[in-house]
Amino acid sequence: MLILKCIPPTTVNFLITVGSLQTIFLPQAYFLSAFRNALFKKLQEKKKLYLQAEPEPEFAIDTFIIQEENDAEIRVKLQNALFQLTSKQREAIYLRFYEGLSYEEVAVILGITVKATYKIMARALLGLKEHLQLVPSVLLLLLRNYC
Repeated sequence: MLILKCIPPTTVNFLITVGSLQTIFLPQAYFLSAFRNALFKKLQEKKKLYLQAEPEPEFAIDTFIIQEENDAEIRVKLQNALFQLTSKQREAIYLRFYEGLSYEEVAVILGITVKATYKIMARALLGLKEHLQLVPSVLLLLLRNYC
């Protein structure tokens, strides 16, 4: 049905623009290209209408309260796990995840080699993983979101 709506405007546009163009070497290719553009334009319009018609979901206040309580609980668990690490490991984690520094920058600040920084971070993440009993990807997500 959408294709049928695109054909008449494409034909009209073709006839209008033929007069303004000097030479069309491949009329069939030009017509298909114009039809394709008209089809994409219609699809974009339909997409906009669909997105505008979708109402925003409403959440009850208790949903937000529960989420805040869960976040607070996760932060406490993460802080407890961080206190199980050595001070150098905690500092490396802080610089890497809280401050968003690269391993090279962390190495300069801690006064150690980059290789030693990788080793400290690996041991720290392993300790956190064991203490929190999480898979590594979830642990990294927690460190990025709750730090």
